Amino acid sequence: MTHAEIEQIISQETKDLPSSTLVEVLDFVRFLKQKLSPGITKSNGDNLSHELSLLNEQELQHVEKEFSNYQELFPRES
Repeated sequence: MTHAEIEQIISQETKDLPSSTLVEVLDFVRFLKQKLSPGITKSNGDNLSHELSLLNEQELQHVEKEFSNYQELFPRES
């Protein structure tokens, strides 16, 4: 198969997937790209910001609850 044929098959196979599953596909593609060329990917802060932007309201509330008293539990040592 050619590169173009593979791209077309991937496009066809993912066409009817729900958005939540497409996000997983995108995450996997980014993982593969990072694995192939680690020097070209975004910094960890950019990746974290992107991942947080993909959360739905319930997931975001869960994360906020998990980290609500983070600084008290894990104070920085001087």
